[in-house]
Amino acid sequence: MHYRSPVDALTDEELLSHIDALLRASDPPFDRVMTRLVELDWKPSGQGSAFVLALALFNKAYVKHRDEADVMESVRLAQAEVLAHPVISKVVAQTAGSAVDSAVGVA
Repeated sequence: MHYRSPVDALTDEELLSHIDALLRASDPPFDRVMTRLVELDWKPSGQGSAFVLALALFNKAYVKHRDEADVMESVRLAQAEVLAHPVISKVVAQTAGSAVDSAVGVA
């Protein structure tokens, strides 16, 4: 089956089932990673470490919402939670600001 846009593919039940299985299966490893990072008194600094935090937050929120919502709604709710997190929103704002500065030639 060919979809006209990538978003259309997210209506495919088989694909959604695989996404759901992947996210649910990755919950325990993400939990162990975040537990260890907390033990190490880790604080995200920069895009790379913020990305790790965002992945872990997304996964945890997805699994939490999945008990009450379908796959796509759980994805939307998890995405909103991640973007509302203070560390993640700060990195997103800094990245967007840098992109705008670069586009207009501000160094």
